[in-house]
Amino acid sequence: MLTEDGKHLYVSYDEYNNLIEKLAIKIHQSGWE
Repeated sequence: MLTEDGKHLYVSYDEYNNLIEKLAIKIHQSGWE
């Protein structure tokens, strides 16, 4: 969720971990090293 000024992104710890996990999977699948 963005804050009212739209400049900061706040997510819960679980949401953050989920996003990082998805990002890591995308990077891994793309063959990036």
